[in-house]
Amino acid sequence: MTSIAAACALLDALATRRDPARLTDLATATGRAKSSTLRLLTSLVQGGLLSRDGDGRFSPGPLVTRLAALRHSWGELARRLRPELMRLVRQTRETASFAVRDGATRLLLVLVPSPESVRDHLEEGTRLPLRKGAAGEVLLAFGADRPRGALAEVRARGWAATFGARDPHLAAVAIPLFDSAGRLLGALTVSGPISRVTPDRVPSLVSALRSSRDRLARDLDR
Repeated sequence: MTSIAAACALLDALATRRDPARLTDLATATGRAKSSTLRLLTSLVQGGLLSRDGDGRFSPGPLVTRLAALRHSWGELARRLRPELMRLVRQTRETASFAVRDGATRLLLVLVPSPESVRDHLEEGTRLPLRKGAAGEVLLAFGADRPRGALAEVRARGWAATFGARDPHLAAVAIPLFDSAGRLLGALTVSGPISRVTPDRVPSLVSALRSSRDRLARDLDR
């Protein structure tokens, strides 16, 4: 078992308990020696994933709390976004999605597929290259203080459109979504086959996306 797998096993064992666990409890639960278990637990404490009290008992650390809060926040955002993405799909007949930046990738947090048999086939939770596709361009352009070149143009006009950037058969149009404080939340996108999402259709798709963003802005402010 790798160190990462062993650490995950320890965290999973702790997650099944309702109270802090002692070293012996976790070593028994995972079937590992106390010495190697203690080394892993110490590393997890140093990384913020676990905390250790004065009696030597282990419980979830501050990083776990922050990750849980982030998951709840993303889950609530996804719940509020989904009806609007469904409206976009009905209006455009193309796949609608919302992506957030996750390091060097973009994470599809919410996705509603097109009803057409030929469509952009992706799933929620998929990670895609940040530098390929309209959503990635939006996240880069509006996530930077001073974007340059093509990204500066994306920021100036307020949207991005790409044709065959991620897949030679697909095209996409994306705009940014902000919170009430003006912070970038992610990118709203409509994507589909390059034969349907054509350059002459971009203005109407941008308009549909902006209408969705306006409705979402009102909803997210409540």
